[in-house]
Amino acid sequence: MKFACTTSLTYLLPRLALVLFFALGIGHPKISGISNIEAQVPNDAEWLDKFSFNPGCNGVIRTAVTDVDGTIYAGGQFTMCGSSAARNIARYDPSTGRWSALGEGINTSDFPQQGIFALAIYEGNLIAGGRFTSAGRANASNLAYWNGQQWTEFNGGANGAVNALLAANSVLYVGGSFGQIGNVSTPFAAQFSNNQWQPLDSVSSSYSLAGPVVDIAIANRELYFAAEFSIEDELRRDYLARWDGSDWHSLGAGVNGEVLSISEHAGQLIAAGAFTSAGNASTQGVAIWNGVIWNVLSCGTPSSGNGQPRDLLSINGDLFLGVTRSTAGPEASLWRWRSSQCEFIAGFDADDRFANIHSLAVSGGIIYALGQLDPANIATYDGVEVGIPSPGDGKGLFRQFSGNVNAIEITPLGTFVAGSFDKAGQISASNIAQWLGSSWKPLETAEGEGVNSGVNSLQWYQGDLYVGGAFSQAGGVPARAIARWDGTEFHELPGPPGDISSVTAMEEFNRELIVAPEYFPEPLITGASIVRWNGSAWLPFADVWNGDYRGWISDILVLGPSLYIAGRFDQVMGIPANNVAYFSNGDWQALGTGLQHSDSLGASVSSLHWRDGLLFVGGRFDLAGSHVTYNFAAWDGTSWIPEISGTSFASNSSVNSMASDDNCLYVGGLFRQMGELVVDNLACLSSDLTWSRVLNGVDGRVNSLLTTEIDSLWVGGSFSRAPPTYASNIAFLDGPELVFHSGFEN
Repeated sequence: MKFACTTSLTYLLPRLALVLFFALGIGHPKISGISNIEAQVPNDAEWLDKFSFNPGCNGVIRTAVTDVDGTIYAGGQFTMCGSSAARNIARYDPSTGRWSALGEGINTSDFPQQGIFALAIYEGNLIAGGRFTSAGRANASNLAYWNGQQWTEFNGGANGAVNALLAANSVLYVGGSFGQIGNVSTPFAAQFSNNQWQPLDSVSSSYSLAGPVVDIAIANRELYFAAEFSIEDELRRDYLARWDGSDWHSLGAGVNGEVLSISEHAGQLIAAGAFTSAGNASTQGVAIWNGVIWNVLSCGTPSSGNGQPRDLLSINGDLFLGVTRSTAGPEASLWRWRSSQCEFIAGFDADDRFANIHSLAVSGGIIYALGQLDPANIATYDGVEVGIPSPGDGKGLFRQFSGNVNAIEITPLGTFVAGSFDKAGQISASNIAQWLGSSWKPLETAEGEGVNSGVNSLQWYQGDLYVGGAFSQAGGVPARAIARWDGTEFHELPGPPGDISSVTAMEEFNRELIVAPEYFPEPLITGASIVRWNGSAWLPFADVWNGDYRGWISDILVLGPSLYIAGRFDQVMGIPANNVAYFSNGDWQALGTGLQHSDSLGASVSSLHWRDGLLFVGGRFDLAGSHVTYNFAAWDGTSWIPEISGTSFASNSSVNSMASDDNCLYVGGLFRQMGELVVDNLACLSSDLTWSRVLNGVDGRVNSLLTTEIDSLWVGGSFSRAPPTYASNIAFLDGPELVFHSGFEN
């Protein structure tokens, strides 16, 4: 078997009926009797996190703060983080990788530039500042606090946006575009201590705060504000100053443009923003103030100046910079300054949005970049790898999605998943793994683990799991393209004939294992490029050709005493047959004129499935018999029926796998539409031959589908999302609920 198998009673009963057809001598039956029972995925189905995760938030993250226990609080403009409804603010636990809401969150309008702009931990409470009107069930004007149980406006709130918060030495410093906090006139900046607000009024009028505060930091025990400052008797403006408790002080000749972020690093003040000079030095948006003079730090901003640092983070001697609009390639990027060397870490895009890194945070040695980033508005860096948060690994890391899932098989030994990957969940697994119900397990032996190259097919046969693919070793021992797993050890099948390089399809038929190659220069046995294994020896079964070359088989389906093959070929044992054929009563026969494609690449068939009296065929073709249909067709026993609608036309589209339960014939592959319906690579065909969506589909190719006796659906392939949920190449539909596992990587 290549991809799909169904073990439900619904699936087995029709097979028994076919046996009766053949027992009565009817031969290949005319399959009929389409029911009108409408079946589709229930409307209340939803993507859950039982086996999956949503690593980030569904909107922009503008700020983050880390508590003493490592918990990260994130604020911005969103409605969900992970699987939790979270209005504009959420809690992230790096030890579990899970998000949770803080009560009813912060309430804003849907207009841009609303939400949370700043967070701080002050006297054990979480302080949130931004532009909002209420927090939880309390009225709160732009400034609120969370005490672990409920939201409350913080001491009268502010009459304008709060952009910056800093808690130090029992004092809370607040900056923004407000003119008043509580009942106190505090233009742009204020401090709170001893239960009262105080403005930051300068005793000198020569240097004064003249515009909204953007950021606040302490460096070398001095307090700095990034804002717009006016200088008496001078036309120029300054954008960064030091506050000594009673007066503002310039930093030398200052900088000539807006400062977006300030931070302490190695006892000095680092400033980043949209400026080109600091003091008398030219710079591209990053500079160092040592308390006396300015020095240039060239990192994160290329010489073209098309890069704008948005946030800074100093940790363990390293300085990290989050940069927007870098010409290094992506729209946003993460850089590290270490020992006077600048290092590009990673770049990020944001689909049709403008990518930004708004905030950097650290917890447990992991760097978090937050903002407006694909795929989750949050990314992680552990010093080696860049990824996105994932539950259950203690680090909150999930590497890039890349490992394909090609085959899924449920056996008495358990559920096995195989493909081309080196990681299943959070464990190392070489191209095959076993699902234990809550975690993945590699197939390990004393000599080695897994197989050393990709797996195409899995099949249960005579009490063992047979594995077929393009490998040369299984469990550290030689095994040429096919191996047997007994639950403890891998075994090579003795003496596979011919030059076996890959096996792509297997199925049990008449108590023998039918094995088909993807391609062989020479047949396995003279005159037979499809062979059978009887448990002790190889025997010929059939020979297929495609013009002057050997054909190949992609799927095998057994219906009673008949066996169907699909792939790319134009004859079987000398009988003309275009890409699909069946074997019955000792003879090979074609299904009409088969499946063809009008382009030069030709047609191929990837998947076969029987349901509701019809043989369904999926692959890459545009003609079934005389009917034009793209990549999907149905055979009623005598002809290809015209009532079936296939995928939308696209040169790279295909149907790769099928499976069914009481509700649906599930069809997966690489396609945008089925008929006129947008389905995104996964669709449900009801018994009345109408299409419906399977929730939001998946964002990449589906290679493998499998249903079980409890109406559950496994989905494997090469995808990373089932919007809005994230999944790595494997998904699971349990009754009405489709859930994902943080699956397979390479």
